[in-house]
Amino acid sequence: AGRNAKLMVRVFRLRKGLTQQELAEKANVSQSMISGLESGRLNITYDKLKRIADVLGVASVDQLMQQTGDS
Repeated sequence: AGRNAKLMVRVFRLRKGLTQQELAEKANVSQSMISGLESGRLNITYDKLKRIADVLGVASVDQLMQQTGDS
């Protein structure tokens, strides 16, 4: 996943009103993984990104990979 996906995770998370910890618990990943993902310091497997997308109510991982400027 590229940097755009990392940025979009934060955008969708905030829209859902979730903290990093809440998202992490729901997606069964660590809070540090969410933090690293959002800051661009961490790469993530497709499987974990898919779980995060599911929790965020995003139809597909592709939506997480859109430019943050898209509406």
